[in-house]
Amino acid sequence: MEILASGPAWSNLTASRLPHVYSFRTARERYPSLPVYAGPERIERDDWTRPVRARRLVEQMVAWLVCYLAESRPSAILLTDATEQLGADQLLAIAASRVGIPTVRVRDAWGTAAGVENRAWRDRLSVALRREALATRYLEIDERGVELSARRLGIPRNRLRAVRGLYTLDRLVGRATPARRARARQRIGVGPNEPLVVFFVQPTHRERAEVEALDAFVGAMNRAGLGTRGVILATQEHPREADPADGRLGLNWAAARATAAYDGRVVNFTPLVIGQRTVSFEDTMMAADVFASSYSNASIEATALGASAVGLRPEECPIGFHTLCPAGVRRTMRTTRAGMTIMPFAAQRALPYATRAGDIAPAVARLLFRPSSREAHFRVLRRRWHLGACADRVLDEVLELVSQS
Repeated sequence: MEILASGPAWSNLTASRLPHVYSFRTARERYPSLPVYAGPERIERDDWTRPVRARRLVEQMVAWLVCYLAESRPSAILLTDATEQLGADQLLAIAASRVGIPTVRVRDAWGTAAGVENRAWRDRLSVALRREALATRYLEIDERGVELSARRLGIPRNRLRAVRGLYTLDRLVGRATPARRARARQRIGVGPNEPLVVFFVQPTHRERAEVEALDAFVGAMNRAGLGTRGVILATQEHPREADPADGRLGLNWAAARATAAYDGRVVNFTPLVIGQRTVSFEDTMMAADVFASSYSNASIEATALGASAVGLRPEECPIGFHTLCPAGVRRTMRTTRAGMTIMPFAAQRALPYATRAGDIAPAVARLLFRPSSREAHFRVLRRRWHLGACADRVLDEVLELVSQS
C-alpha cells in the first residue's frame, strides 16, 4: 500500500516512521518522471472569494495527481472522509476518474461528506467536475449513513454500502491494559485511583455550542459536588485548535475557562498532547474514567478502549459520554450531522449521553462510583458494532471492487 499525504498528515505519518508514505514533493523520488509540483496542497475556504483562481488551483492540483496515478498505477484508491478544505484526499477522486482507477471512500461519520461532495461547494464547481469527484463506492458506518448520504448529499444509492462498524475503533481493541493505563496516568500526573473526567472540546468564535457544552458540563459537576469529592477534571483541545484560523479560540482556552469555574482540581492535557507531545491522545483516553465531549467520535473511541480492555477492573475501564445539551449543541449537530440530534452509537446505548443539563451529573456520578454500570454500554458496543472487524470488512469491499473493475 502506498500513502500520499500532505499537511499535518505527512508530518505525523513520517514521524511514526510508516513505510511507503509520500508527499507531493517526495513522490518524485520514487517516480522521477513526475513533474515538479509547486502548487497548493489544499485550497482553503478563503480561496473561494476568488472563484476563478480557486478553480484554476483545483485543476492544477488534479493535473499533477493524474500524473502521479498514471505513474503509480494503483489497483484502487482508498479515501477517508473529506474536510472543509479541498486537498489531495478529495481531488484524488477526480484524478482517479480521469485515469480509470476505482476509488473507495470510508466514512467515520454520518452524512457529513465535505469538499466537492457537500452542497456548500456545489455552486462553486462545475457539474462535470462534481460528477468526476464521486467515489466509485462509499462505505458507510451503518444503514443510517447510507440513508443520509443518499438523501442529504445526493450520492447514488448503488454506490453506497454499510459496513456496520467504525474503522477507527479497530486500532484500539485490546490496547487498554493495566500497564498502559498506569503508564498513561503517570505521564499526566494523576494517581492510579484518583477519579478522572476528561472533557474534549473544539471551540470557535463562530460557533458557541462547544463553549455552551463545556459550561453546562462544569456547572453540572459543581452542583453535584464532584469537585469536593476529589473528581479531577481534565481538558483536552482538538489538535487543530493550535491554528487560529477560522475563529478558533486557541490553545489552553478550555483549561482557563474550566479552572475559573470548577470547584475542584483541573488538569490541562493540551500542552502535553499538542505542545510537548509527551502524552499521546490515546493516553488521555486510556487514563480517563469518563471521556466526555459534546458529540465527538473521540468519546466513542474511549468507550471502545474500555469495551475491549484486557485485565482491567471495571473501575479502570474508560467510557465515553456525550453532552447533547444545552439546545445549541443539538442545533449545531443537526446542521453539521445531516439533521441528526443524537449519534447512532448513543441512540443505541453503546455509550451514555445527556440531553438535559440536569441529567449530566447523575450519569457521570453513576459511571464514576458505580463502575459496573459501564458494562451495559460495553455489551451493546461489542454486540452491534463488531469491534476489531471493520478494517477487514473495508478491505473485503475494496478487493471485491477491484475484482469487478
